[in-house]
Amino acid sequence: MTSIELLGPVRVLQDGKELALGSARQRAVLAVLASHAGQVVSRDAIIRAVWGEPEPASAASNLHSYVSGLRRVLRTEVESAPSGYVLRVGKDQLDVGRVERLYWRGKAARCPKEAEEALTAALALWRGDALQKVPGPWADAERRRLAERRLQVLEELYRVKLRRGAHLELIAELEHLVRMHPGRDVFVELLMTALALADRRAEALALYREIRNPAPALRRLQAMVLAGEEVYVESA
Repeated sequence: MTSIELLGPVRVLQDGKELALGSARQRAVLAVLASHAGQVVSRDAIIRAVWGEPEPASAASNLHSYVSGLRRVLRTEVESAPSGYVLRVGKDQLDVGRVERLYWRGKAARCPKEAEEALTAALALWRGDALQKVPGPWADAERRRLAERRLQVLEELYRVKLRRGAHLELIAELEHLVRMHPGRDVFVELLMTALALADRRAEALALYREIRNPAPALRRLQAMVLAGEEVYVESA
């Protein structure tokens, strides 16, 4: 079975063996097709995604060469269409597709153990920054989108862990995340919640005072901490 991985260096595994994918731009073409698996992607769209605008005069011929190279590796999975190309793989053959399935399964799960298992499995699919060394404007934008998705998975996982009472073991990790992602209120909210649950309310309030424009969820949490009320983890 073929597996295509974008969450790190782009690679293709066939029955567990990594295949040679060629140049960085050939990998970029594969990544664009993989992100639209099962859909026809026009030649013009691929060229804009990989080379940007204005496109070089050689882009069309190079695209043809790269697709030919991918066909030699992937054989039947890459097909031609009247206006472009399509990669015939299922979403579960893509690590990005598996992340989405696991993320939404985790969010929908009523059982905390099941939710934690799904979200932990989703995070484990990242092997580093997505689309490493893949050139082009599409890859730049997709890297940012996938980095954001990873943070969303992480946020949801910490919500689940806080709900099951793991606040003491999470405080140090959340302090690190707050430092690493300044301006991301969700991590501040989760850290404030963990501190309050650990009966460290003064530290939770001190953390709140460092926020210039707190989001509504943070303001609600601060009011609960000030009032001495029992705090709870809000849904995303």
